Amino acid sequence: MTAATLDVAVQVMLAEYKQLKDEQRTRIGFRDNLIYAVLIASAAVASATAARGAVFLALLPPVAALLGWAYLMNDIKVTQIGDYLRTELGPALAELTAGLTVPVFGWEQPGHGDPHRRRRKSVQLAADLTAFCGLPLVALAVLGHLVPRSLPVALVVAVELGMLGVLAAEIIRAAEVGPTGSWAELRRKWQIRLRAGLSAGRFAVYFQPRDLWVGVYVAEPAVYVCPIPCLVVRWSR
Repeated sequence: MTAATLDVAVQVMLAEYKQLKDEQRTRIGFRDNLIYAVLIASAAVASATAARGAVFLALLPPVAALLGWAYLMNDIKVTQIGDYLRTELGPALAELTAGLTVPVFGWEQPGHGDPHRRRRKSVQLAADLTAFCGLPLVALAVLGHLVPRSLPVALVVAVELGMLGVLAAEIIRAAEVGPTGSWAELRRKWQIRLRAGLSAGRFAVYFQPRDLWVGVYVAEPAVYVCPIPCLVVRWSR
């Protein structure tokens, strides 16, 4: 590769980096504003409930679910951009500039050397679940207490609980709370540990963040029991 070609390739990669960082900053700003949006929506619903009746509480869960889904999609895109910069663009640029002693995109490395990153991510996960799922759940609890019981009310509550459950599961799945920066990696490690200690014949015990329920589910290949949310006991038939 000639010097001119090398310079062009480096400039193209730097331009791509700038474009991706601009998109990442825009998405981060939009994502963070959605937290304020759900708080404003909660206040508006509370005000309408106080003025016109408890039925307005049913508006908060779908609004929060929509805002939470937008928050989650932007958060995933922000993470994907960061992953691409670390694993694709950074190494490619480092290969072209092999003579440099300065690390390429060192700030993009996960955690940036922060020993408290896992704790901060766990707190952020709790805040996200509280804002987008906890407040609507409180609204549904108050709705069920104040509004007379009827089939339409029960159907509305069931549908909205389903929406919030799906949203909570997806937020947990996307959270970077594991020791190496990924919930999926943390889940796999716990599955290995639990299965190594508790597997016996057809039985297996594992951690599954998507199973936010308690009960028994009978399927053709196996029977699943969730004594507590996220902890699954499986008996293979």
